[in-house]
Amino acid sequence: MRNAPNLKAERYRITVGPQASDITFGNNGMFEVPAGTVTLLVRVSEGCGWDHVSVSLPHRTPTWAEMETVRALFFRDDETVMQLSVPRDEHVNIHDHTLHLWRPQSDEEIARVVVTWNAFGEGWPWGDLKSPGVIPRPPKEMV
Repeated sequence: MRNAPNLKAERYRITVGPQASDITFGNNGMFEVPAGTVTLLVRVSEGCGWDHVSVSLPHRTPTWAEMETVRALFFRDDETVMQLSVPRDEHVNIHDHTLHLWRPQSDEEIARVVVTWNAFGEGWPWGDLKSPGVIPRPPKEMV
């Protein structure tokens, strides 16, 4: 996502009702993204050093192809993003049919997000947060 408002995603932003936001929120907000015969509900956030996108459908979990549609919309082609499987005692399941994409932000990106948070009067709650670094990947031949 890289902190700049994602103009190609703006046409899908929810702008009315309880989930409404606008471009002043940057990449943060709720989006309804068409993918084949379904419309995916996508929540986007950037904070605590991470770009985060959650993708859900009401009655089934999104497919790989649907997740790739979202990935192409909200992340650059040259970025590595990931889904995580955390230890079971750390699972948080608010919706059974939701998958998540994550990308750690660089120190420079975190600094820009801090400025935005402070400009909105939110106050940055994570102190002097540092980037966890880039996502390690196995050799290209193995992926």
